[in-house]
Amino acid sequence: MVIVHTGEKGFDSSFSHPPVQRTVDFGFTFRVGYISVPPASPGKNITLAECTETINAGQKLLLVYEMDAARPNLGATYGAIDGKNAALCAGALGCPTDVPILSAADLNSFVANIDRHEAYMRAFAANCGPWPMGIYGDTDILARCAGLWQIGWVPLGAWAWSGTSYADARAKAKAIGAHVLQGKGFYIDNTWAVDPNEAIADFPAWGLAVDPPTPPTPPSEDTMNYYVVTGANARFIGFPPQVTWTGPGSAKIDAAIATQLAAGNLIQVDLTGGPGAFASTFLSGPLPTGDALYKWTGAEFAGLLTTDVGTVDQTARAQIVALNDSVGRLGQEVHEVKTGLVKAGGG
Repeated sequence: MVIVHTGEKGFDSSFSHPPVQRTVDFGFTFRVGYISVPPASPGKNITLAECTETINAGQKLLLVYEMDAARPNLGATYGAIDGKNAALCAGALGCPTDVPILSAADLNSFVANIDRHEAYMRAFAANCGPWPMGIYGDTDILARCAGLWQIGWVPLGAWAWSGTSYADARAKAKAIGAHVLQGKGFYIDNTWAVDPNEAIADFPAWGLAVDPPTPPTPPSEDTMNYYVVTGANARFIGFPPQVTWTGPGSAKIDAAIATQLAAGNLIQVDLTGGPGAFASTFLSGPLPTGDALYKWTGAEFAGLLTTDVGTVDQTARAQIVALNDSVGRLGQEVHEVKTGLVKAGGG
């Protein structure tokens, strides 16, 4: 199940079957397709191929069951039959069971027939399970069946049946919680007849679930942007980008790096596009030929130097201390900012 949001534009068509891409080109984000069983004409029914193409194009889909416009005049007996057949049709097309099937009452509901129309709709709802139901009809039948439907779709003809004016009918539709208003039809490319529809409230539909983009995980102060360069120009780099040790490689440095590589704490950085594409962000120049760049994934970067290296000269040790102080200040500043934001928000 996906959600059609207020303001989205969609369409329905019966015997006209426009190419899906042309409806996308017109900005339609949802579609209502007809379903029925014999003796109703199959020519207006949406096909499995159309459903698949519609969904894959990113449009959202609803199904509406209609044998003929006056069907609700036949009351509860036929409502029960149609509810069962609607469920069979929806199942055959693969419609999710949490998306309502619309039942059509494409005629004026008024004092003389509304009891039969209501009986038809209630019997339909009782027999179309596990799918919930929606109603395609005027505001009178929607109001009479309040609480029964999950989607209320008001067709174009219902403007005349539902109010004294277009504005009056629209106001009534919104007041009873209707979700879709049908507009005046037109032809796409002078060939395919469609009726435009407007979502006036959010409602569920059939479609591809699109996961929201996953926000990047903020790096911790421990693992953020620590790198090791191996080779003749071996060096350690931290964040902010300070060189913590630089100079010719030594047996002890090489041994320490080998130990960390074996432990899986160093991952070679992919320098696609050339060494300078990445290394220049952290080094004073491109990565020298023969050197390799690794990302440090451990939790205690300074520990690698002080514990594993051991014999680093005093300048290097001073630089390590400076780096630790810098990272410590950064962590404290981050903590203070976070604390300030929490206090400001009252949480």
